[in-house]
Amino acid sequence: MKWREAKIIAFDTETTGLDPIEDRIVQFAFEIFDPPQFTAKLIGLCGTDGVSISDSAAHVHGITNEMVAGKPSFDSRLPEILDFLSFIIKYSKSNYFLVGYNTPFDLAFICAALQRCNLELDIDPLRVVDPVIFARMVWKYGNKLGEVAQRLNIDAGKKHDAGWDAKTAVRVLHSLEDVPATLDELLTMQNDGIRAWEKRTGHEYRDTLKMVGGI
Repeated sequence: MKWREAKIIAFDTETTGLDPIEDRIVQFAFEIFDPPQFTAKLIGLCGTDGVSISDSAAHVHGITNEMVAGKPSFDSRLPEILDFLSFIIKYSKSNYFLVGYNTPFDLAFICAALQRCNLELDIDPLRVVDPVIFARMVWKYGNKLGEVAQRLNIDAGKKHDAGWDAKTAVRVLHSLEDVPATLDELLTMQNDGIRAWEKRTGHEYRDTLKMVGGI
């Protein structure tokens, strides 16, 4: 399957803090890129189930407790989100994959919510592509999403907005040069990049992916 011709489920989250167990998702985005354009999306601000947004998190994404007061939580919206994703997957006829930037962070929060609700996400974790891995192969430093987008002359819109970040991750992937044409080859290259990054940093990238049967 040529990945540039496949349907992409782009995703991103913003959260109350850094702990996927104790903290909560305050904004999410799932956007469908059906080449050559984005065709569908499910985006929303979320209540926090009483968990306060930390000052440091609010400084990053600009979402305050007042902005999400009274809104349904991410957990309560999971059935709606899963129905949306299931519809996309069903009609993609397996011609799809997922894209997120620095996916272990977002997947950790999504997986924690699924576990709290005793729900499952019927998506093959081997179809998750993370453009930051490829960016690190090209540039040793400065690989935040906004920095990479600027290098590639991509309008990243509002930083740390889930909708904008999901779109930008897809545009970054499509703008990278010297990447293979098929999804299988792309995933093989990604795995090589993950192993190289882990060896260089001593950090385990794949812990979160293993939570959903990952690579």
